[in-house]
Amino acid sequence: MALRVLLKGRLFAKQGWIFTNDYAETDDRGLPRPHVFTLGAGEVIDGLDVGCLGLREGGVRRVVASPPASYRDKAQPIPRDFSNRQRLWTTVFNPTRIANGEGDTLSTTVWDVELVRVTKKKGGDGGGRDADANANDDDAFSLPLSRQAALLS
Repeated sequence: MALRVLLKGRLFAKQGWIFTNDYAETDDRGLPRPHVFTLGAGEVIDGLDVGCLGLREGGVRRVVASPPASYRDKAQPIPRDFSNRQRLWTTVFNPTRIANGEGDTLSTTVWDVELVRVTKKKGGDGGGRDADANANDDDAFSLPLSRQAALLS
């Protein structure tokens, strides 16, 4: 299941420095460029995976991702902008601050998330096209219990 979300991400350790803002990053038509990721696939930090559970299209939520559920390595590509990504990583993975015992606070992030669209792959059509998710699909946002436990631990 793919989620199309608009994100505004702030780093708690830098007095709320905004490192990504989809509302400010627009396409050629002047519309915000959403991030697209598959829920539960590990494409974003665990805090966003958990924070988007149960969110419906058009819903808005503030997610605070603590260090265990935030940036632990450089695998997640948010933000898009290279300079902001480098600045984020030099703050979060600062060896001097980590050596001084500040590692537990460096990667706390605060996200404002707006779910724009939910899509899922059509089964068996061979084309890999996305289809709108059924609004009445009760398990549209469920993850296997083992994955939920891993994200929350």
